[in-house]
Order: sequence, then C-alpha cells, then structure tokens
Amino acid sequence: MDNAHRAIDAWKSPAETLMRQASLRRGEDADLMADAYEQYILPVGHPPVTKPDIDAEAEAARLHEELDAEHARRKTHAAETLVLTAGEI
Repeated sequence: MDNAHRAIDAWKSPAETLMRQASLRRGEDADLMADAYEQYILPVGHPPVTKPDIDAEAEAARLHEELDAEHARRKTHAAETLVLTAGEI
C-alpha cells in the first residue's frame, strides 16, 4: 500500500513537469530529445506527439483515493473471510 502511494507521488512530479512545458521546441534552446523526435521519429511515420491535457495534482489525488478505497474494500473482504473461516473451525 505504501509503495503504491509512493509510486503515485513519483509519477506526479514528472507529470507536472511535462504539463509545464509548452511543447518540443526547435532552435537554440531545443534539446537533443526534440532533435531526435523531429529527425528520427516523425520521418518514419509515428504520429505527432501532443502534450497530454491532465491536471497531475488532481489525477494523483484521485489515484490515492481509489487506492485507499480499494484497500478498505479488500480489508473488509478479508475480515469477512476470517469470520466465515473461524465459524467452520
């Protein structure tokens, strides 16, 4: 459970960084990734990449909530199973 929460938080940081960047740029401030994208990836027919439209903070909060809800549901089922099993002993 803790590892899953850490994974969500680890995803959130680079997702927020991605959303702050406008797009892959050309020119003096372009990086090697933008050059490789335009020189090697697009020419072989890969569709252009567009910036995802997500709110990383809200998405991470939603994922945390879903994880907590699923964990609670599983704990309930485990407790019910233990009660049923104890009655059979």
